[in-house]
Amino acid sequence: MLTILRQNPRHVLAGVLLTFVSSFGQNFFIAVFGGEIRGSFDLSNGAFGALYTTITIASALTLMVLGRLVDRHSTVLIGALTISALAAASGLVVLAGNVVVLAFALYAVRLMGQGMAPHVSVSSMTQWFPANVRGRALSMASLGNPIGEATLPLAAVAIMALAGWRNTWLTVAILLIAVCLPLFLALTRNLPPARADAGKIQAAPEEPLRPQETARSWTLGELLRNPLLYLLVPGLLSPVIMNIAIFFHQVALTQAKGWDPAWFVAGYPLAAAANIGGSLLTGTLADRIGPLRLLPVVLLPQMAALLAFGSLQNPIGIALYLGFAGMAMGMVMPLKDVLLSRLFGLGHFGSIRSFTTASGVLLGALGPSIIGVLLDTGTSVSALFYAMAGMSAGFALLFLVALPRARRL
Repeated sequence: MLTILRQNPRHVLAGVLLTFVSSFGQNFFIAVFGGEIRGSFDLSNGAFGALYTTITIASALTLMVLGRLVDRHSTVLIGALTISALAAASGLVVLAGNVVVLAFALYAVRLMGQGMAPHVSVSSMTQWFPANVRGRALSMASLGNPIGEATLPLAAVAIMALAGWRNTWLTVAILLIAVCLPLFLALTRNLPPARADAGKIQAAPEEPLRPQETARSWTLGELLRNPLLYLLVPGLLSPVIMNIAIFFHQVALTQAKGWDPAWFVAGYPLAAAANIGGSLLTGTLADRIGPLRLLPVVLLPQMAALLAFGSLQNPIGIALYLGFAGMAMGMVMPLKDVLLSRLFGLGHFGSIRSFTTASGVLLGALGPSIIGVLLDTGTSVSALFYAMAGMSAGFALLFLVALPRARRL
């Protein structure tokens, strides 16, 4: 891990910067401003929720189109444009005088932040690093997101208390255009190719490495007609989708268990630390033993998290949930991208990854609504979490069905 960082520091740091920048478009950051936005625009909880769901779905659909740009243009150029557009969108939030402008501004923030910034980071890592070290490169580049999750919401709350919510977004816009964009351009200026021998190791027996990548690059259309996609992607997306819904309803879920919701918030740093650890571990193992060997076990932390929260009556269930869930989210993200690049090639990687990412965003937008309806109809928290644990076990079985097909590729 350190060898890759020492030999290619600018490559890795550029990826980290992009995932850090993505934090400004993530749920955990925008949610900080929910009360102020609702008050400023006289929106009910339901109205703001509906608006947010709509712009999230719209941004996911747009990502399917914009995500293909990394297949045809320099990721450095697309990365710089993404940061610039995110800064402009943040500035538009400041100027929004009505709900229509606000909706467009938040749509652009979501598209460029949650959508394009991590997409460009992952695409850059797959292009800059060879297959036998790509898992570690992806896991290191992903660290910007948990770092942002652990620091930016607290910073936003502090600035908002001093200067108001609009000036907080103005601070975001200035930070992006005056600090993040110049830093990204400096890191990527005349960037040489990453060294192909960094940390080179023996490939797993069932996944022989070739001097070039996979024999051919699949198009998105070919992949959509292959059953392997539908065996792999649901399980690889499920930890993030489930945890988005659980985090969204954290107050209702903890109160239903008789626990103080503040304990859930206090555990955020634990989730961030577990996310980092899970990501680094998975990236290393994916390079050393091959990503396919990780499929049978990658969902075990998610099942442990759900069972702990659902079964325990002691608040220690919150800590166990956040620790295991953070680890699960950290594990699936680099594994998904390593698998996509290793199995289906890099020629159309941008199109393929933007499709899977957009699918996750769309399903993630529906998750809070589904859990909300189930809670409103009297479904117990334990039954809800047991059902999600059962779904995770089902997805793990799909992985086992997928393994022979994936190895034949």
